[in-house]
Amino acid sequence: MKLTTVIAGALALGLGATTGSASAMGSERPQPPVATATPRTAGPIATSQLALPTGDVIRVAEGPTGPVVTPDGAFTGGGATVYRVGRSTYVVPHSVASLVGTKLSAQLFDVRALSAGDPDRVPVTITYAAPDSPTPVTGVDITRRAGRTAYGYLTRASRARFKAALAGQGAGRLLRNVAEIAGHGTPANPTWAMHTVAIDVVGVDGRPSGATIAVLNVDDPAKPSYLVGANGTGRSKVSLPTGRYQVIGAATDPVAGVSYLASTREFVVDAARSVTLDLRTATTPLVTQLHRAARRDMVVTALTRTISKGGTDAVNEIEVIETSGRPTRFYLSPTVGSLTGTQTLQRFVSASSPKDSADRYTYTTYHSRTGAIPSSEIEFRSDTSNLTAYPSSFYGPAEMPGAVVRTAIADRLETRTFDTPLGGPARLTRYVTASPGVTVGTTYVQQPGADGDRVGVFTAPASVQVPGVVARDGWGKPALHGRFLTTPQAPGDPVWCPACINDYFVGVAQNPMADNNIAHSGAPDVVGGADSGRYALTGGGMTLASGTGAINTSTFYLPGTKTLSLTQSGRRTLSGATAASVTTTTSVRPKAAIALPSGWLCSFGDDCRVLPFLSADYDAPINLSGRLAAGRQQIGVTVRQVGRASAVGVTSVKAWIRHGEGSWRAVPARGEGAAYEVAVDIPTVTRPTPVSLRVAVADEAGSTLTETMTNAFTLPQR
Repeated sequence: MKLTTVIAGALALGLGATTGSASAMGSERPQPPVATATPRTAGPIATSQLALPTGDVIRVAEGPTGPVVTPDGAFTGGGATVYRVGRSTYVVPHSVASLVGTKLSAQLFDVRALSAGDPDRVPVTITYAAPDSPTPVTGVDITRRAGRTAYGYLTRASRARFKAALAGQGAGRLLRNVAEIAGHGTPANPTWAMHTVAIDVVGVDGRPSGATIAVLNVDDPAKPSYLVGANGTGRSKVSLPTGRYQVIGAATDPVAGVSYLASTREFVVDAARSVTLDLRTATTPLVTQLHRAARRDMVVTALTRTISKGGTDAVNEIEVIETSGRPTRFYLSPTVGSLTGTQTLQRFVSASSPKDSADRYTYTTYHSRTGAIPSSEIEFRSDTSNLTAYPSSFYGPAEMPGAVVRTAIADRLETRTFDTPLGGPARLTRYVTASPGVTVGTTYVQQPGADGDRVGVFTAPASVQVPGVVARDGWGKPALHGRFLTTPQAPGDPVWCPACINDYFVGVAQNPMADNNIAHSGAPDVVGGADSGRYALTGGGMTLASGTGAINTSTFYLPGTKTLSLTQSGRRTLSGATAASVTTTTSVRPKAAIALPSGWLCSFGDDCRVLPFLSADYDAPINLSGRLAAGRQQIGVTVRQVGRASAVGVTSVKAWIRHGEGSWRAVPARGEGAAYEVAVDIPTVTRPTPVSLRVAVADEAGSTLTETMTNAFTLPQR
């Protein structure tokens, strides 16, 4: 599903507040830099959730050209059309498409209007067809009535009733005695001389058709575009300022499995006139071919018109979202006559393997073309020449019914996200588009939470994929632990230093609950709006910075400070599972700082140096639900130092293990350089028993690391 903005990556450190006073460190000191490096946030991009009057729920995020809409589940009627017209974005479910703009005010489906008010109490006005027909409309709570007019609200509960009534009766029967249901808003006050244009809509059967249509100005970004509705006679009237226009409309027949995106040729308005939108002109087939059999879970087809004039751009877009899961034939009108500005056709497909497939796989693909729509078939093909394959393993507790993998795919216009339900720990192959200029980012959500919550979320940065590559990856694999992110946001990008220092400032950014993939980030959970993690950076006998969540701060430190120490904790709070937590304490001596590696960036200036804090990655022999195998097992420990490709001068690695609430027991750790193995004897038990791991590391420069991973794994059961 689509969401909005790609997953955040390394941006800039120094956003956190400091707890030490400036006067204590010398008021003549310069102020801390605004930026150094930021840990990638381990959560989906920020979205808000809205319920439409039909009861359909959508997620909305702000994109560079306006709101980006993602359905939260299947739409009533199998899909919706999104009209991004002027400064407004309307989401019109197919179940009411013939009534929006006539019996149902378009403003009821305006994303910005819905977001501006109370989404749980939307005021509406009902105008009945006749004074003697004030039939209640299921789903609208009426508070007052006067003649043919009634006033009321759509609430969270009433929308559910409206949705059920739509499914049971159909929109035509439900609203048969209604002239209009309107939202509350301020009508436009045009500043241009206006001309009346009559628009006739002809359906695919050759008869007049009710429809929702977009009237787009295509030659002046300052002039408005409109969403209008044609009534049952197929006619609509709209007042337009002088200019050049095009009419575009969509229609879907879910029973026949056919969708149409029809458009007129461009026309000039300089006086009253009429124009006809004929859906029968949509004759160009649009086909997407995948190299394996797959069920189309969601298909988004978008036609975008971009107009530029005097340094101002106007972007209008009509997109058809299909969520029925059934094969759908799609037709567009070939371009006739001249084409002003830029026209782009985009097709996003989220698909999954058939239910009877021997192996599990998914597709997230994107294709586009710019220019005129031809009269011949348009085929978008996805195969090894333009796909990257990720055989993926998703780890977590056995009970994760809400687990999803979220794929964000972006081009120059916007980012869309698509969710694939996992249902629990899973293995599957993900096929994603690998095309120039198209980035793909991934987020693994172990448990969706309420708005603003993050529960068990891991993120990989968005990047351009490489065609034909098969790259295995694992997600959420324990033991979860602290990580300084030192991988670039995308191939060729610089690395923002996650632990740097100069003569006055120290900056630190660390993720407290990362998995065992060095390119992934993981943050502590946010549950009920509260962050489960805490951090404290100390040095010179004082607390330099502290707070909740993941550390991301720059601050003063006292000259002569011998040791800087970071303690950070996080908690994984999956419902129905034993809570896992991590506490990491890592210390470093400022005099051990090393030069900034090639390709790294730091905002502390030319005297910036890297603090080689210690950290460790872990590789345990577990199944997808985190269960260790019985008998003698080896847990891999890779020691890392910030700023170095491989750790040097490691002098000590020690480990301890604990079963359940028992005592900590020392276990042998053997190896050299940066690679070690911890030997553990794993018994078989009769009831669920968690396993905790503690590791302590030291190096010759005086740096130390102590990391305690509580309830990291589980013991095997008989």
